[in-house]
Amino acid sequence: SYVGVKKSISLVEVPGAVLVLGITNDRISLLTKIDDAELMQQLTAAENEPTGWSFSDHIHKITSRYKKEGR
Repeated sequence: SYVGVKKSISLVEVPGAVLVLGITNDRISLLTKIDDAELMQQLTAAENEPTGWSFSDHIHKITSRYKKEGR
């Protein structure tokens, strides 16, 4: 997802986790590692939703569901 000039945030799926990476022109930084199975499933499901949703829309939708469940 686009954040700024030559800056982005990417979700990278690896076995057993999703890595959230901050990417700039000269650096890649691990922002967080998501290894909660249910949250990973929600992220994967969000990938298949209709286009037009921004990265922040997806994150807001997922985190609001997660917060409602008291986690």
